[in-house]
Amino acid sequence: MKTARTVSIWGLGLTVLALAGGCKSEAKVPRKPGSAKGTVTEVDLVNNRFKMRLEQPKSGKEVDAEGSIVPETEVWINGVRKAPADVELNDRVRVEYVRTGDELEQRFNVLRVEVDRPSNWKSTRAATPATEQAPKLVPLTGLKDSDAGLVPATPPAAATTQPAAAPPQPAPQNPADREAQAARLTLDIYAEIRRRYADAVKERAEMIAAGTPASDPKIVERERIIRRARDLLIEHGDNLDPIEPPLPEDGAKTATPTTAPAGS
Repeated sequence: MKTARTVSIWGLGLTVLALAGGCKSEAKVPRKPGSAKGTVTEVDLVNNRFKMRLEQPKSGKEVDAEGSIVPETEVWINGVRKAPADVELNDRVRVEYVRTGDELEQRFNVLRVEVDRPSNWKSTRAATPATEQAPKLVPLTGLKDSDAGLVPATPPAAATTQPAAAPPQPAPQNPADREAQAARLTLDIYAEIRRRYADAVKERAEMIAAGTPASDPKIVERERIIRRARDLLIEHGDNLDPIEPPLPEDGAKTATPTTAPAGS
């Protein structure tokens, strides 16, 4: 698939969510948190991020995602408040996130992580001796001591501590199956972008025909959606019909030059 820039399926999918939310809200309306369920595939405290494999309930498909750990991030394990360092590989989680930034340059900040573990669950990490004092709290990289999200420093290993058991690794996925899954998901995403694009074009035309001024926030928002969706579809190779009425910049490009009066 030829595109002018590389776009991850996760970023593209969340762009669809951004386009979807645009038609229902006015410009500059604060973004509401989203939520998703899945499995933790990486906890990177050095770079302050979680990586997860999230489920899509409607399609039954999975998508790999990445979210940033921020000072507001809360971690709850079986209803008890914990720290990001307590989240482990293969934990089943529900996450709440909020988008920041704009379009493909946006970030996804994790606000809350809820982990459900069996009552008889035991950590795969090395046990801390009972005589050892509670670990000192140290801030995540880039945060101040006064910020939330502090995590325990790794305690020194005691002579009696048993080596930690290696965490179970997810079963390897056949590359061909993974590529086929990615291809199907990409088709679904672009189908949704086409639908959002068509809806925005139609709604804008109806509002203009009804006499709504071009400066109205509803028209401005739909024009933003049209521009972003059009760019994605053209990069994907779609042939799109001209927009009627044309966007302001399109009208300027196609306007007929004014003929100067004779003799001027």
